[in-house]
This record gives sequence, C-alpha cells and structure tokens, in this order.
Amino acid sequence: MGALSHIAFFVGDLSVMSRFYVDLFGMRITWQNEEKAYLTTGKLDILGLLVGDPNLNAERANIHDLEIDGPSTPNFFHFGFVAERREELNEIIEKLNKKNIPIVGPKISRDGTVSIYFCDPEGNALQAVLPPRDYFAEPR
Repeated sequence: MGALSHIAFFVGDLSVMSRFYVDLFGMRITWQNEEKAYLTTGKLDILGLLVGDPNLNAERANIHDLEIDGPSTPNFFHFGFVAERREELNEIIEKLNKKNIPIVGPKISRDGTVSIYFCDPEGNALQAVLPPRDYFAEPR
C-alpha cells in the first residue's frame, strides 16, 4: 500500500476551514464546489472538508485539559500533520501564534517525536509532529 488516502469530516464554514488549512499547512485545493473541498499537501493525501453539521464529527477533546507530561499522551480524537524539518514545525508554531491560536506542548514522546496540539477554527483537535528521521522506515 502506498499511503493513507484521505480523511474527511464535516465543517460548518467551508471557506474559513479551507483557508485555515491552506494558510497553516500550505495545502492546495485540488477540487471544490459549494458542498465540499479536497485539499492536499501534494504527497498522496487528501483532506476532505464536507459541508454539514460539525457536531456529527467525533466528540471533540478539550486539548487544554490533556496531560501530556507523562510517558504517553492520552487517547483522544484528532488528526496530525507531519513536519519534515524542525524549521517547518517552527513555521507552524509561528503561524499559530500570529493567529492567537492556543498551543499545547511541545511534548517529546518516548521515540523522540516532538508534538504540538491545537484546534482548527471549528474546534477539531490537530497535532503537528516532527518524528525522528527513521520513523517511517521499514521495520527491521
């Protein structure tokens, strides 16, 4: 299998949500109409934003109540984006700060992955991760 194909969820304001993911992660819109938008980082992925009731998405976590100081992060509904370099993670943090979006973290996991947590404009929990270089390598 090549990669995870896509994630799709409901949004209340397609324009606001599309702009958020384009501005923060540099995604581009590959297709859009008045009911949905498909965005990509250009690396075999699609984020589907579907006009609908955001309350139908999984229960949202209050990320500011997460206990991230332990050996592992608690389970909660979210999805993550991979930063390929430390500078890329720093750019995301800078953009979030400019938009006054609260950040939880950074957390350094047992494998050395650096993570930050935050929410999009409609309250969906997101994670930006900077994994170790060999994180996606074939198991030995």
